[in-house]
Amino acid sequence: MLHQFIIAIGALAISKDFILSHRLWDNWKSMRWVHTASIIAMFYFGIRMFGVIVSLFSGLGSLASGDPGQLKMGFNAGFFNSDFSFFDDDIYKYLFLFCSMSLVYHFGGKTMEILYQVPYRPTFKTFIRSQARGFAFVFMCYILESVITGISSGLLSAFHIGWFQPVFKFLVQSFFFGAVIMDALHEERGWNFKASIKHSLNHYSGIALVCGTVGLALSHVPVLGALLVGSVVSVATMIAMKRIETTRF
Repeated sequence: MLHQFIIAIGALAISKDFILSHRLWDNWKSMRWVHTASIIAMFYFGIRMFGVIVSLFSGLGSLASGDPGQLKMGFNAGFFNSDFSFFDDDIYKYLFLFCSMSLVYHFGGKTMEILYQVPYRPTFKTFIRSQARGFAFVFMCYILESVITGISSGLLSAFHIGWFQPVFKFLVQSFFFGAVIMDALHEERGWNFKASIKHSLNHYSGIALVCGTVGLALSHVPVLGALLVGSVVSVATMIAMKRIETTRF
């Protein structure tokens, strides 16, 4: 596990240089549907997070002025209504990840072409098929996380170590976040969801935890977070997986 942690951290450190040296953004303009989907996703989550930031500063200003009703800044209604509960909700992480999958499709596909000699020939049909699988896989991971954390909560409480539940839940979330990105390679190999998760758990659990943790942290960064998850984190995940396979075999 420690070996995988080191490899994953190293892959994250070089992923930016890998993207630049191999010009992974090439062909981006020709994929207008990917570009549009990514912009919409980043705009939505950016607006929601910006609303939270503005609300936070509004609260600090009200506190400083001594008049809680004096400042009413931010986006206070409808689509722009933002609060911390939205970002604390478990489903948010998976919604964010799914909305980043269009970037993963491009950067992950280009990386697999370089590392695994898998031809990257994007078409609208393959993009839609990949996104449909991504949506189903993300939904399944959300259900699995809910079941696992629900069962673990009862077990940990029974053994009087309920204090460990938040840590365990975070580890589960991190693993599934990383596993969703890894599924891009597993999909190319023709594996179903069960085989994909099982292989990630048995062979890449450390990588999934590290890359998933970074992804979860970036999910709270407006606009830039989605871009970094879809590019830097997805590329680092593929590089780390390749390094593990190389050292294993």
